[in-house]
Amino acid sequence: MVSAEEIETKLKENLLPGALVHVEDISGGCGNSYELLVVSDEFDKKSPLMRHRKIHGILKEEVPLIHALTLNVYTVAQYENIKIKEKAESETKANREPEGENAETAANQDKADKEDRADKEDPDALSQ
Repeated sequence: MVSAEEIETKLKENLLPGALVHVEDISGGCGNSYELLVVSDEFDKKSPLMRHRKIHGILKEEVPLIHALTLNVYTVAQYENIKIKEKAESETKANREPEGENAETAANQDKADKEDRADKEDPDALSQ
């Protein structure tokens, strides 16, 4: 079995200093499946295939012991762009979806607005 810490240490030792390496055991703790996030300028001007080959080369002793390995490998610029997009999406979502009491108030207001529109469209509907 290979631990997340062993994978992380080996990658950090073999990549350029300052590389961001995050290893998550997604197997529930048995050490068979990992998801890796690796961010380094070492991957600049390298295709995704070459990036993956680099990671597999570093982990050549560990890979045969792992059932599944998900690689997310980016340059620093790519990773920053991803974080900017995620932040913008979460802010947009937060603005669209009120939470807690605000959500209940918004839902009640929507219901009242629909009832008002229905009354205006068919005022006789209330008297029936």
